[in-house]
Amino acid sequence: MRCHVGAVTLIGSPLFTTVGHFLETWERESAQTRRVLVQLTDESLHCRVAPGYRTAAEIAWHMTTAPREITGKTGLSFEAPTNADAQPETAAAMDEWVHTDGPAAP
Repeated sequence: MRCHVGAVTLIGSPLFTTVGHFLETWERESAQTRRVLVQLTDESLHCRVAPGYRTAAEIAWHMTTAPREITGKTGLSFEAPTNADAQPETAAAMDEWVHTDGPAAP
């Protein structure tokens, strides 16, 4: 099944039927997301695709905080940043959140 979303084509079932299918998809999508986010620079964090849209930093932070928010609605919980946490201000700090479990202890 192909689902067209704007310029993106999603291939496969839009519904997970096994935990294994979810984990396989999560790993693949996480790796693709990391490949994009690692390209961010301090300058690009402030870029908007159009007036009134989120900055690259806001999009990256949303992708970092959304899984905890979404799974929290199902009763699942795990340690991850939330929208209440301060958004990192540099690409290096954003990378630390995205690629690890958060900033290193002082």
